[in-house]
Amino acid sequence: AGGGRDIDVMNLVALREKLKKPFAEEYGIKLRYDHFFLAAAAKLLRRKDLSILNSCWEWVKNEKGYTVGRIIRFGHINLAVAVDIGLGEPVIIVVLGSSYEGRFEDVLKLYKATLEYYGS
Repeated sequence: AGGGRDIDVMNLVALREKLKKPFAEEYGIKLRYDHFFLAAAAKLLRRKDLSILNSCWEWVKNEKGYTVGRIIRFGHINLAVAVDIGLGEPVIIVVLGSSYEGRFEDVLKLYKATLEYYGS
C-alpha cells in the first residue's frame, strides 16, 4: 500500500554473521537484527541535532498561573521493547541506554526474571 524502499542490508547480514558466535558466548543470548536497530536508535537519540526526538511535551503553570506548554529534553536514553514470550500478552522490557557497559546483561537478567515471575 505504501511507497516502500529497497535497502541493501548485506553488510548488516555479514556483520551479524561475524559477531553472532562471540556475542552468544559473551552474553548468553542470540544476536538478532533488532539489536542493531535498537543500537542505531539509541545512537541517533544521543545526537545533539536530533535531541528534540528524545523529549516530551509538558503542561505547567507559569508564575502568573497560566497553563503553558514546554518541551522537556531528556538527558538519558531509555528504549522500551515489547516482546512476546508466550504469555498471551506482550511484556515490556525497558532497555536503559544511557550507560554503555552492562546493557545486554541487564536486559538478559530482566528477561529471565520476567520468565521466573510468570512461571515459564
